[in-house]
Amino acid sequence: MKKLLILVGVLGVIVVGLVVATFMSINPIIEKAVNTAGPKILLTNVHLDKADVSFMSGSGKLQGLVVGSPKGFAAPQTMKLGAVEVKLDTASLTKDVIIIEKVLIASPDLTYEKSGKLDNFTALLNNVKQTVGSGTDTGNTAPAKDEAPAESGKGPKVIIRDLLITSAKVNMALTALGGQGMSVTLPDIHLTNIGEESGGATPAEAMQKVLGALNSEMTTAVTGALGESVKKLQESVKSASDALKQGDGSGIEKIGEGLKGIMQ
Repeated sequence: MKKLLILVGVLGVIVVGLVVATFMSINPIIEKAVNTAGPKILLTNVHLDKADVSFMSGSGKLQGLVVGSPKGFAAPQTMKLGAVEVKLDTASLTKDVIIIEKVLIASPDLTYEKSGKLDNFTALLNNVKQTVGSGTDTGNTAPAKDEAPAESGKGPKVIIRDLLITSAKVNMALTALGGQGMSVTLPDIHLTNIGEESGGATPAEAMQKVLGALNSEMTTAVTGALGESVKKLQESVKSASDALKQGDGSGIEKIGEGLKGIMQ
């Protein structure tokens, strides 16, 4: 009986130790996953400063998440997401499909840049499509010498129940204005049950879905904002021309006001 009690006590200590170890290791695992898989999926720099997620509740934040610019673009970053609120189904962490109950990205700073006919968000989306098309989440990134090549369809998949992006501010760098830019706020983007129909999506497939929605809203907002600004400039030029014809020296001011409207 005494030996049995000792055995039970030892097993109890082992179980507690495993729980504590898991609790202590979940955040480094998340940080490593983002900082390792992110660049392979987006084919650009991705960095997460810190993960602060409770293993018990599955709730927490990802802090300091920054996505760099794709190849061919000059902006130091494409997205600065700040603090991203997440809630995980902790029971799914040891399964093949990880359930992410909630993702809230509030007030991210986005930079829109165009190089030729291509903008940076479309370029990022193309990178992700390339990664998905390759059959793995490693894209064209070669594995390290001590790392075996990833196999198609292997590794955990995800289902994102609810994803909301609110008050995203887009800063547009316009080369034609000497680097000056204008900004626009996107409408909320709300996606649900990403990966549900297929029984789970790879991280690259989930990213493709999110970036696709973001790129669509951004294209609409940027096109509308630029069109409205060009219209204001045209009206200012016409008004200035009429003023100059009448000998009114305020014509140049009116053009200046039109240009100022574009850069706001």
